[in-house]
Amino acid sequence: MSRKPTSKTSKGKPQKQARKPLPLSHPTNWLPVAKVHKLLSQHCGDIHLAAFDLNEALERNQVRCMRRSTASGDREPVPLTFWADFELSFWSDGLLVVQRPVRRGYHIVRSVRGWVFNVWKPDVVKIWPPLLEGDATPLRFLPKDAARQ
Repeated sequence: MSRKPTSKTSKGKPQKQARKPLPLSHPTNWLPVAKVHKLLSQHCGDIHLAAFDLNEALERNQVRCMRRSTASGDREPVPLTFWADFELSFWSDGLLVVQRPVRRGYHIVRSVRGWVFNVWKPDVVKIWPPLLEGDATPLRFLPKDAARQ
């Protein structure tokens, strides 16, 4: 049985190989994070828990993300390190990407402006299969085990 290639870290522990870059301009497999949040809110019953679950999936790299500039239309992948300093948070004016507070208590909320955040649909389907039922995704982009169902 062959194993997937891994690289060794400085401590000698195996490290997972980096994922291949995603096609940033794919017409159907990028979903606005606000849409996924809304569906997840209906699924779990609470808007704040939905944001918590999405944050957790983003921090663990279970759901990949890209952002698109509202000024230029440019697309760029959101690096995993981004989520160490920022999080999704639901406020009266909707779902925002905000800077994480340095400490608990009162703080100024600084949101990210000028970007629309999107998540990779096949990752969402893999983690929350019933969430996007009836939403067609090309089979070639589905995880192997999901494509067989």
